[in-house]
Amino acid sequence: MPRDKKNKKNSDSANEGLRRLVQRRLLDECFQYSADNWEGWMILVVDRKAMKVISNAIGMYDIMERRVTLVEDIERKRASFKDMAVIYLLAPTEDSVNRLIADYEDGVLYGKAAFIFFLGRVPEKHMKRIMECRPLVKRIRALSEANIDFLAKEMRAFHFDMRKAFSDVYNRKPKSKVEGRMAEKLVSICATLNEFPLIRYKEGSETAKTLAKTLNVKIEDFTRKNVDFWFHGDSKHTTQDRAVLLILDRKDDCLTPLMHDFTYQSMVNDLLKINDDKITLLQDIAADEDYESEDSEEEDKKKKKDKKKKKKKKKGEDSDEEDSDDENSDEEDDDDSDDDSDDGKKKKKKKKQEEEHEEEDSDEELTEEQLANAKDILLNEDDKLWVEFRGKHIATVIQQLSKRCSEMVNSNTSGFTSKDKGKGMSLSQMASALKALPEYKEVMAKLSQHMQIAHECMDKVTGNGLVDLGEIEQELATGVDQDLQKIARKDAIASGKKAMEELKKEKDRLRMLMIIIISQAGLKPDVLSEVTAAAKLSPSSKKILTNMTEYLGLPILNEEGTGGLSLFGNGQKHAGEVDAEGMASQRYVPPLKHILEGLINNTLSAEEYPGIGYMPEATGQASGTAHSARKRGEGGGRKGRATSKWQQTTAEKANNDESFQGGRVIVFMIGGLTFAELRVARGIMEKTSREVVAGSTVFTRPADFIEDVKRL
Repeated sequence: MPRDKKNKKNSDSANEGLRRLVQRRLLDECFQYSADNWEGWMILVVDRKAMKVISNAIGMYDIMERRVTLVEDIERKRASFKDMAVIYLLAPTEDSVNRLIADYEDGVLYGKAAFIFFLGRVPEKHMKRIMECRPLVKRIRALSEANIDFLAKEMRAFHFDMRKAFSDVYNRKPKSKVEGRMAEKLVSICATLNEFPLIRYKEGSETAKTLAKTLNVKIEDFTRKNVDFWFHGDSKHTTQDRAVLLILDRKDDCLTPLMHDFTYQSMVNDLLKINDDKITLLQDIAADEDYESEDSEEEDKKKKKDKKKKKKKKKGEDSDEEDSDDENSDEEDDDDSDDDSDDGKKKKKKKKQEEEHEEEDSDEELTEEQLANAKDILLNEDDKLWVEFRGKHIATVIQQLSKRCSEMVNSNTSGFTSKDKGKGMSLSQMASALKALPEYKEVMAKLSQHMQIAHECMDKVTGNGLVDLGEIEQELATGVDQDLQKIARKDAIASGKKAMEELKKEKDRLRMLMIIIISQAGLKPDVLSEVTAAAKLSPSSKKILTNMTEYLGLPILNEEGTGGLSLFGNGQKHAGEVDAEGMASQRYVPPLKHILEGLINNTLSAEEYPGIGYMPEATGQASGTAHSARKRGEGGGRKGRATSKWQQTTAEKANNDESFQGGRVIVFMIGGLTFAELRVARGIMEKTSREVVAGSTVFTRPADFIEDVKRL
């Protein structure tokens, strides 16, 4: 039986992105191999994990081209096709192996031929059971480990879809094997990239250390068993240096997952509903509504008021209460406050909690008409506009989208009169104009979609006051204001406390509280008591403070009330620079940036980031940018000052060159990687011409991270 043939092309993985390598592995070495060895039509049977791998890399049309006529779920009851061949693509789990064998023990479902591909290494006990199933064995035409046991979300970014790993790692369960599972999947990454990397890890993280040692053993075992395996940097493949794999621990930086990041990809994932890259858009909303008009705002207020009235009616309240306006609502609260009895207090508390819950969920309800007009959009590497804009500040995205729309509307072929062309048009009006240009349908559709998505993000930003809130977060995290001047610790904390008091939703208050505590490395007891009271947390949310200390080792109390944030062992504040687009609203720099710069410049401390086995000696020479602030502009007034929080002070640098120098850098974050850190990895790659592949157990959003900590 043929084993996988991924090693036959010695230079395939040198210049290709991870996602493209997975595409080729699936299409050429799984589906096309099967088609070459079977003349008729075939059935594809997958489990849930394999289906995710496929859907993140290729489309159904690609599969059908290889004569696959039907895709079925192995977990469901299926019809028998005894005259057809079957391709199995499965995770190497006990459940999937049991279901595979059951297809032939309980009556043969597919009678002609079976091509079996596993995502990763199959344990010996599972392989033994497969070989003992004689009805299956005599039909096997291929039995192979495809080594794609991960989700290639971007060309150079991946995750393992292991959200539960956060709890397994930080609330250690007896006999937990989480490091072993992560190591197996990392072997898949290395095998796909043809890498046998030098492994480094963060000193002080027992999980990172254990994973590094486990991975080293497993990858050495893999190379022994796969004699045809080659890797970049070996004696026969010297055009590219050997890779370095750096293992980091999320608990060493719990601030980055909480910060508001105003770049497009981060905003979409933080503020909008998106699931596995899929976002639902309400069609024609951009054309039919003018977001900038006062009439629209009044209409929105009216709709919210009507919705609130309907909910009150369901609870059996009086018609007088249903018709009350905002002033009457205030009077109603005053009337309730007169009831000082225990029952009255309980009722008020329950009512307040219900109203807060309603407010948090109100934006999740869609009318039947809206659902009928909804359209699902995939935001992935197949969308060129998404790839171009995802790492840019949301203000830049809107500015550039507006410019492109204006150019299209103003083009000679547009058919618009001169008085209609682009002048003073809102984004929604531009979207409406684009819909009238049939010659630009494809471009029109994408521009219109991204205009709507960007506009929805901005609605959330302005509606929730995130510009001011983000500035407070920046001051807390960096210790400097938008003019890069130092700000007093007590003033930053006071601003955070005041912001919490004004936030209506508990989840937002909790997020700000966590930012205050983590950014200041703990608070004095009296200050902690004050800010916690301002957060007005429920008992379940208060548990997070305990979990932060007990499971993540984060200081909550700081008796002296001094000292700064220290992330990944770096005592410096991760601040003091305007971001790559010159936006003063993004002064906070995820520490991953400095770590990657140090690794690439060969100045990363060997004591703080030791390696397994041989490691190159540090040169002790920085490139001049590894830990220094970005140079500020030479304009009038104070240097580097942004006249607006979102005004650009530096020119955008475009670099689409994908020719890389040196060996790959693979960085793996245990416990979740943020979209801000993905942006940082892409930026380092663009700046240094060194290929960076970033991955994690899962990509995490602020709400996900908070929930993970809550569940410890």
